[in-house]
Amino acid sequence: MIKVLLVDDEYFIMQGLAKLVDWEENGFEIVGMAGNGAEALELIKAEHPQLVIADIRMPVMNGLELLETIRNEKDFDDISYVILSGYNDFEYARRALLSGCFDYMLKPIDKDDLLGIMERVREKYESNIIKTREEKQKLLALFARNAIPVILGKFDNENIRMMKKYLGECTGIRYVSVELDTARKSIRVLDDEKKRELQKILYGKCLNLFAGNEFRYIFDVSLNSDNYDVGIIYSKEMLPPGVTDEERFFEEQKERLIESVDFRIRVLAGPAVADLSHLSESSRPVLLAQSFHFIGGEREKEFEGDGFKKDVTPLSRKTIEALIRAVESNDHAEIEKQSAVFYGGLTGSETRTVGPQFDYLMYGLIELAMAIDSLIDQQEVLEFISDYTFDKVAIDDGGAKMTKMMIDYSDYLVELRRGRPGGLLKDVANDIEKNFAENLTLKEMGKKYFINAAYLGQTFKKQYGESFKDYLNKVRIKNAEELLIHTDLKIVDVAERVGYRDVDYFIDKFISLKGCTPAKFRKQVNGER
Repeated sequence: MIKVLLVDDEYFIMQGLAKLVDWEENGFEIVGMAGNGAEALELIKAEHPQLVIADIRMPVMNGLELLETIRNEKDFDDISYVILSGYNDFEYARRALLSGCFDYMLKPIDKDDLLGIMERVREKYESNIIKTREEKQKLLALFARNAIPVILGKFDNENIRMMKKYLGECTGIRYVSVELDTARKSIRVLDDEKKRELQKILYGKCLNLFAGNEFRYIFDVSLNSDNYDVGIIYSKEMLPPGVTDEERFFEEQKERLIESVDFRIRVLAGPAVADLSHLSESSRPVLLAQSFHFIGGEREKEFEGDGFKKDVTPLSRKTIEALIRAVESNDHAEIEKQSAVFYGGLTGSETRTVGPQFDYLMYGLIELAMAIDSLIDQQEVLEFISDYTFDKVAIDDGGAKMTKMMIDYSDYLVELRRGRPGGLLKDVANDIEKNFAENLTLKEMGKKYFINAAYLGQTFKKQYGESFKDYLNKVRIKNAEELLIHTDLKIVDVAERVGYRDVDYFIDKFISLKGCTPAKFRKQVNGER
């Protein structure tokens, strides 16, 4: 409802105005009446109406003085102010218009004139809502562009400055991920569109549950394209006044969040760090747990990656190192044997011990790649292992996928040693340019061109200076620009034409690359305001 304040020193005039039209039926609500400008000013501060209809001639503070007062207050910029007068006085009208008056009505008030003004106020109100939402989306997208590099440990001083600007003081900082539990069959069988829908619901629940500003919640952080998460930059400033038991508070919030949705989710928290510049130290074990969605099976509400617990001793180093050596030698039979040993030890471990075990294995595998190419980007190796090599590992398959993921990574190392000609990368890039609207993934490209997907992703970034996913998004957005300029297609249809089934995801990507929404871009190129 659009809030309305009526101001006139003649009470029967206000009563008549209140009954002249059906305010509620037209989407308006009268939140107050005042007999002079001074009374009205107090009500404006308390109710913040979107429409004020005020008489000019009143005691204490007249209508023009009230108008000039609120126009000097930044918080009241969005108020539509309508002057009401019994005098056809040009000087009054001139002063009112110079002071930003929305409209000017003469008494007696004509019903159709009032309805016309209400319609214009509603259009302005709805336009302001859209504009505010777009501005907030742009700010959140800008913040996410700066925060994600910090979460991943690849940032500069400007990224940190931007985060501190919107987060303020932060102590006891932890990275927390809330995500759809894609290991569960009830989630796994859903298509991407439905998963995105659930992810949005989860984002809204996080905003409502945890105290703190919107900038603490980042939609879609994970490196893994099959992961549907909300990243939370948690700090002690989010604790309610008087609460000192941080672990208990977090557990309670986690349980409330799980109970608030009717689909399976996971909550993972990293260890506390002292400063935002060390945020990646908190996010690393969380990202590892996401990469190896191995533990928990179908157990109810298992809290994995719990950064509030103490570290534990991992499996015997000899067991893990034997598996790493088998991967290095590309001995498939030995990989099968050592994977079975590792898997057996892992399934017998406590849930909270799994993270350190995978941590040790992960960095052993990264060292193998580093030994082949010392300039290789460790974070990119982690990303491609997460996205394409360790694909949907489950605990109830007897270790088959555990073995497969190790063999896949071993084959990736073979590709890395061998190297591949740049011509293939050009073919992949041309494929993206032609077929951008299709569901293109590195995994499918690897199958098509007979190359390990992880190695393809690594070499693609070296050749083009950006990841496969970023390159694909740029091509899609470039083609979206052409459709926005040269067609009258709706935004949702443009999104679908260039390969995005989720229009909100398309808008976020468009803002991230172009700095404005698709609708605003279209208006700009058409010379509209």
